[in-house]
Amino acid sequence: MMKRWIMLGVFACYLLGAGTARAQTTTPQTFSAFKTTLYYRFKCDRNIYKLPIGAQAQSSTDGETTLYWEIWDSGKTTTDEMENVSNLNTLPVQSVTSTPQPDGFPGQSRIFSIYRPCTGQSLYVWAASSATKIGQDEVIVHFSDAAERPLSPP
Repeated sequence: MMKRWIMLGVFACYLLGAGTARAQTTTPQTFSAFKTTLYYRFKCDRNIYKLPIGAQAQSSTDGETTLYWEIWDSGKTTTDEMENVSNLNTLPVQSVTSTPQPDGFPGQSRIFSIYRPCTGQSLYVWAASSATKIGQDEVIVHFSDAAERPLSPP
């Protein structure tokens, strides 16, 4: 049986002005998946994750132009469970030649606030090219296609 999540209501989130993302001073963490490098930093307080995130291509010839991502319970990629998630975040992938912001994040990085428990969570990433759209706002992605990065408290 194939493992999957059904994602409903795909929402594009707001872009930040360069000054907003630069307000953070610590170096972003990186995570490579789907021929891209994700740049992220997180803080969780009272079960709310604050997460600046951006993505940049690793190659100028191929790779993803958009990624889907979510913060969800760790270890889901190894189970047979199916989850319904009401929100799947999208992230444009910047060109390999784009200039990073002074804080190390790619241009058009975004900041999200997500309500999740501060323990036992992971950052999941899916390639948009491997997702199946079923309607205007519904997408199916499979756990077997996800890249997972556990988020432990800083």
